[in-house]
Amino acid sequence: MVSIAGGTKRYTTFTVSEAQGSVEIKMVMLVGPQNMMAWMTVPMVLGMVRKGVEADMDSVKTYCENLDQE
Repeated sequence: MVSIAGGTKRYTTFTVSEAQGSVEIKMVMLVGPQNMMAWMTVPMVLGMVRKGVEADMDSVKTYCENLDQE
């Protein structure tokens, strides 16, 4: 996926593979600041973004693990 917002381009790739009888989802996000303000602010917000994305991926994991219980 490619997203352009807030003066940055974000390239996100999801890889899904089988791992020891389960499914593994990996996500890689590359962030490219496109203006001076983004160059200054991106390093400051990366930690918050990382925590938010990790929480989102944990939610996806929990949802997928509980599909058979519905």
